[in-house]
Amino acid sequence: MQHATPQRALAGMMAKHIISIYDMCFSDRKTFELAVWEEKITDSLNYLFLLKAVIKEELEHQPD
Repeated sequence: MQHATPQRALAGMMAKHIISIYDMCFSDRKTFELAVWEEKITDSLNYLFLLKAVIKEELEHQPD
C-alpha cells in the first residue's frame, strides 16, 4: 500500500465488512444466519475500536 496511513488501511479493511452488512440489509433474501450477522458486525466494531486506538496513539505522540 503506497501512501497508506494506518487510518486509511483500517478504513479499507473495514469497508468490505460495511458493504457486506449493507448488502445483507438490502438483499431480497429474507434472512441470514445470526452467525453471519454477528461476524460482520463484530468485525466492523473491531475495526472501529482499532481506528480509535490508532487515532488516540497518534494524538498522544504529537509534539505540543
